[in-house]
Amino acid sequence: MSNMQGDKYSQAVAAILRRDYEASGLSFRIIAERTGLGIATVERVINGKREATAYYLHKLCEVFGTSPGSVLDEADNAG
Repeated sequence: MSNMQGDKYSQAVAAILRRDYEASGLSFRIIAERTGLGIATVERVINGKREATAYYLHKLCEVFGTSPGSVLDEADNAG
């Protein structure tokens, strides 16, 4: 995967997480508390400013009630 494709894929993952975040109605603070991640990390990952590593993706998906696999499958199909 070229860097440009990787960036596009990362942005697709971030867009899905952002949609799930908005649908959850939760604040970054609440998500940080539930995941054990820092508020700034949660904000950066959801807004696509930091890559959603497997660890971050797993933690966020737990809070949003989805699975990392479904997020990654949707990101694959977005491009």
